[in-house]
Amino acid sequence: GITTILSASHHTRILASTSVTMKVVLALALVCLLAPSAFAYKWTSCGTRYDRLKTQTLSFTASPGFQAGAVATIHTTGSTDLHVPFVTGAWQVRIYELGFAHSIDTAFGNLADALKFTDPKNTTYEFTASFTLPAAMGSSTNFTASLISTDQSKATYNCLELQYTYDSAEEEVEAPKALTVTDGPHFWSCGTSADKMKVQKITISPPTPKAGEEITIAAVGTSSEQITGGKLKYVAGLDGIPLIHGSKDLCTVLKDAHINCPVAAGPVDIGYSVKLPSFVPAGNYSATAHAYDQDNNELLCMTGYFVLA
Repeated sequence: GITTILSASHHTRILASTSVTMKVVLALALVCLLAPSAFAYKWTSCGTRYDRLKTQTLSFTASPGFQAGAVATIHTTGSTDLHVPFVTGAWQVRIYELGFAHSIDTAFGNLADALKFTDPKNTTYEFTASFTLPAAMGSSTNFTASLISTDQSKATYNCLELQYTYDSAEEEVEAPKALTVTDGPHFWSCGTSADKMKVQKITISPPTPKAGEEITIAAVGTSSEQITGGKLKYVAGLDGIPLIHGSKDLCTVLKDAHINCPVAAGPVDIGYSVKLPSFVPAGNYSATAHAYDQDNNELLCMTGYFVLA
């Protein structure tokens, strides 16, 4: 896992927020690669132009992996096309196994719990539904999850199909070993001169890590203001395809690192170590992260990428 090590010197120990930012931006592969099963699916819409939810991004994850008994989560974001106010509804997931005509399992839930509107006018949304992956009925490890949600008037909110395989199927194919960073890592600021936090130096050791090795990432910078709240938004992907995105409360992230808001202004000296998995997909990993303060002013924006081959 990821071990965060905050410097105990005279520097201000601020920054789970920056630490998480750096984990996503400076070690974008570490977020993606530590959950390799996130690559084991593809999705399509089975709805129509009349669907109330317009899916723009989707992630499909399973813990502890894509296997029978694991808890799978579908998370989508996008825009809405509501004809009437949403009151209540339900979502349903049917699981189909290759070689079987009928579904092998069904899960359902309250749409009011799964759906969250993310702006005052309800024009954007987040949708999250979790369910347990069933055991295979036959010898196949290829499955389709068919998700459909409807509201109180039976109007379709979303219709999605996700094709995935259990991890055991991937183990039959020999994975590339000892992949090495062949280009990068490269990092740069995507912020402005008004940003409250500045990063002066980033170092990675070893400079060209291989799969299975432990790497150490260090960043030095300063924060020009006291932090009493805020949020962190990030997106990371492989070969230009977004795979992971999210938003976190800044003080919640700080609390997880045993640091309570408010956090004083001052120097930032951060270091952390991670061990890369032994088997990871090759490709171009990229990520961007934005940190905002309690007044929604941007603290920091960083972008980075490296190529693993």
